[in-house]
Amino acid sequence: MALLSSALSIEPPHELWRLVQHDYGNADGDINKANLKAAMDALYLIALVQGLLFFYRLTYVSAGRKIVKKVAEEYEFGDQAQTSVANYLRETRIGCEKDPSFANGRNLVTYAVGLMKSESSGCFLSGARILGMLLWQSTPLGQLTLIKQLLIGSSASSSHHLLQKLLRVLDSRSQYDRETREHAARIVAHLAGDIHSDDYYLENAYKELLLQGLLIIRKLAADENNCRVMSSTKGLLRKIMASVTSDLLHHIDHGAWSDIVEKSLKVMRHLGSCPGETGRKLRREISSNKEAISTMERILQCDKCEAELQKQAMGILTQLSMDSKSRKEFIQMLVDIFTDDNKYNTRMLAGEALAMLSFEGGIHATIILQVTGDFVGNLIKILLNAKNKTYRIRAAEILQHLCSHGTKDDECLKKLKKDMTQVMPKVIYM
Repeated sequence: MALLSSALSIEPPHELWRLVQHDYGNADGDINKANLKAAMDALYLIALVQGLLFFYRLTYVSAGRKIVKKVAEEYEFGDQAQTSVANYLRETRIGCEKDPSFANGRNLVTYAVGLMKSESSGCFLSGARILGMLLWQSTPLGQLTLIKQLLIGSSASSSHHLLQKLLRVLDSRSQYDRETREHAARIVAHLAGDIHSDDYYLENAYKELLLQGLLIIRKLAADENNCRVMSSTKGLLRKIMASVTSDLLHHIDHGAWSDIVEKSLKVMRHLGSCPGETGRKLRREISSNKEAISTMERILQCDKCEAELQKQAMGILTQLSMDSKSRKEFIQMLVDIFTDDNKYNTRMLAGEALAMLSFEGGIHATIILQVTGDFVGNLIKILLNAKNKTYRIRAAEILQHLCSHGTKDDECLKKLKKDMTQVMPKVIYM
């Protein structure tokens, strides 16, 4: 093949020279050579045209490869996406050969969306791969807008069909590889800002994307070094807390967003438990988000919020109270919950948090003793009269920790010790 290409590239100059020279020999009146000149002219002309056509095709192919390479380098396409670009160029060339207006309004974005609308799974993945790579780059605003218009601005049935495909790719049970899921995730994330209440498939795809992302972050957070990187990544924690900060549970719907909020809270709690300066930095950032704090407090007071949500919210707020200026307000809330017979769902969680804080001693024990209301008296009532054995055990733990770890020898601590001296005989003979 290489030899043939070399021969065809050498032929045009040779044929042109022979046509100019007309050196075909002398006919010498031979009747058999009478038409030699005309025949040789035609032969060399055909060979010349053939060589020129080959040279044109070779140049065109070479130029096409350079274009594909340049586009691939510009958008950092991999081998598979580069193949898709080459196919786009080839189809555009073939279409223009049939109709010069074929290229009007046609570009890589329209080509990719067209592939995604195909019934072929291979074409869909090729289109998703191109769009995913385009969105990964600093894509011009015009292209970003065009992608949204083409994907969700078309007919409802067509856009929903595309979103269903993307949702299947993002499904944790799907067989697609990580790269394909990343491309689908970028596309869904790009469309997320245009979610409307009737975009059922888009909303589900967005939720699936959030769940996948939170799951990945939680796994990464198992490593202390990763937590340190996360604490230094600007805006990451804010995005993790977005569903909590926005209070999607109470502003939109408990059932629809409980799983998302629960996963966000779990990641927040995990990050808040990091040791050393990393943990302190993350806890400061969480505690500085007043909207998130307000949402978690609301979760503890809400009868519609599931027990797991309340458990995670209580855990985070307890973590924050360890080094937060608002610990007094939080401890007061715990006391109010634990002494309220009607707070069945969260009463046990509040008791556990108070037991842990009182065990820490120091400022926490002092605040617990000084909260509004006769908390010690209420603890003694729970210890003696509560029908729930677990409540009595928790009250006993808190009283024991306060006696053992109370550091400020003031009137509150003295009163506690006096009351305990009086109540102990009753406890022994219960």
